[in-house]
Amino acid sequence: MDPDLNDRYRLHQRIGVQLQETQLQEKLRVREALELYASFYPNPADWRELLGRWGLTGKADTRSPKLYGGQKQRLFIALALVGNRSGVLDELT
Repeated sequence: MDPDLNDRYRLHQRIGVQLQETQLQEKLRVREALELYASFYPNPADWRELLGRWGLTGKADTRSPKLYGGQKQRLFIALALVGNRSGVLDELT
């Protein structure tokens, strides 16, 4: 494999993405979203721990459209980190 491609692949495995505008299915609860996203990764972070770290434990059974703006942003950061990422890019360049 090309060394540049190998480096790019390794970087992609370490970085999560937090987009400016994101939307989840209306019926999806916070807990369900984190559980779903965790299932996409071979070694995900503990989504329950992310709930606590980002102040969303009390909102675990809340449907995503019912969250306030800051709560939604914290949820999307948690979703970006659930893949056991080292960091998050905001508004990609």
